[in-house]
Amino acid sequence: MINNHPCYEALSLESYIGAPLIVEGERYGTINFSSPDARDKDFSAYELELIWLFSQWISNEITRSKTERRLSKQRKMLEIMSNQGRIGAWELNVKTSDLYWSQMTKEIIGVSKDFKPNIANSSTFYKPGDNLERITKLVKRAMTTGEPWHEELQIITPSGQERWVAAIGEAIFENNKCVRMYGSFQDIDEKIENQLALTQAKERAEAAALAKSQFLANMSHEIRTPMNGILGMLQWFKETPLNDQQTYNLQIARTSAESLLSLLNDILDLSKIEAGKVELENINFN
Repeated sequence: MINNHPCYEALSLESYIGAPLIVEGERYGTINFSSPDARDKDFSAYELELIWLFSQWISNEITRSKTERRLSKQRKMLEIMSNQGRIGAWELNVKTSDLYWSQMTKEIIGVSKDFKPNIANSSTFYKPGDNLERITKLVKRAMTTGEPWHEELQIITPSGQERWVAAIGEAIFENNKCVRMYGSFQDIDEKIENQLALTQAKERAEAAALAKSQFLANMSHEIRTPMNGILGMLQWFKETPLNDQQTYNLQIARTSAESLLSLLNDILDLSKIEAGKVELENINFN
């Protein structure tokens, strides 16, 4: 038994009291007291309870330390993600009116790190007019019905710069009463500017395409009118007395004019297709 244990053989321990250290539901180690001197009596219930209390206290301290390290790692990761995505957090205690802004929120809004936000000054950064009215209605609705919001709004920084943000918020209720609100800000100014640039480029391309279609249509109409006149005159010449060479030359001119008219009709059809005004015909064919 214990007298054959390597620890007893090496250290010659005659008395020992210990308890396991349980950290996050798993055995982490032990706390123990030992001596090479033998005891003249067994450990008392008080001594056993005391070592057990030591075990619980040390286990709790180890658990707290591990939890703090894990939370610190998570906070650091969240901070990195916040900086990469330019996403800031905020929280409002409705009962005490205490308002918290993360450092990224302050950076997005353009205030100093020691800026103290409150209910009164937090709404002054929204662009007056539609943006301010929308966020005011959204907050009131969330506090009344609990409906969250996710809106793209414009703010104005203290330096006068207009900036687009994605504003997200949600309310927490207790006993059917709003007690807390929290959410985030994301800087989407570059995204909105890119969208506006793409929209403007699309509008310019559509305007250029429309101008081209109108030019083709006008050109086709303008050229087709005199071309019909040329074909009419060639048909009239065909009815007059002509020698064989003149008849041959007239046929070449008429064929060329008809080919040119067909090409003009194709250009006109293309402009109709681009304008969405092409008309299809149902005709039987072999």
